[in-house]
Amino acid sequence: MKTHSVIITALAVATSLLADTLQIGAFTLPYRFEDSNITDIVRYVVTNDIIAYSTPIAAFRPPYQDKYGNICVQRINIPPIIDRSELFNDGIKFYIENGQTNCIIKQSLTDAAKAIESELPFRTNLLAQARAFVDNYYSGAVTNETGMELRRSVRVFRTGELRYLDENKVSNDMLVAGCAEDIENMTTLPLCTLDLIQTSFSTNTVYIQPVRTEEVKGPKDTHSILAIRLVYFDGCWSFLR
Repeated sequence: MKTHSVIITALAVATSLLADTLQIGAFTLPYRFEDSNITDIVRYVVTNDIIAYSTPIAAFRPPYQDKYGNICVQRINIPPIIDRSELFNDGIKFYIENGQTNCIIKQSLTDAAKAIESELPFRTNLLAQARAFVDNYYSGAVTNETGMELRRSVRVFRTGELRYLDENKVSNDMLVAGCAEDIENMTTLPLCTLDLIQTSFSTNTVYIQPVRTEEVKGPKDTHSILAIRLVYFDGCWSFLR
């Protein structure tokens, strides 16, 4: 029932995205797909991922003409994204057409969604759990948890295994202090479904999800967006350190 409810919710939300504009960072822009053969759930995932990844877009550079004759503009992310996604950087282009800036969604992006379309209900559920974990951590609620619950928030890869931090080396007080520092110094950007990858650590099959984080302290001109990683293993999400 849980999977079915996700599909129904996804399609319901997708219907609301059938309009011809998207929120691209600070802008509401017309958009179109290169690929005319996409399902509603692929449309839902791709458009929501574009909105999430485009959060830092604050401006565009002056237009230029590419080798195909298109009048293009490049995005300006503020703060800049250091750990950029090749999929989203190459899969989203901005062209000047009919006097306005349009977001063009390249086929490479919809192909990526189509390649995992049968897994999208599962991945959507997994991403919802990742969001809940990140929200709980950065709200500070995690610091009120028991020692073992707090320890479950971080894993390391040691001697061929994914493990929780050694209590003899990192105390609960140290974990709480590290969490408080994260909360004070960083904020997170929305997660993207197409960022989720399945991989292996030794004999373990796991899922890895990047979390883009932005500094919130210090001079603005020194800020940047970096990606830290979550790992899904043994039924729960943790930060991978």
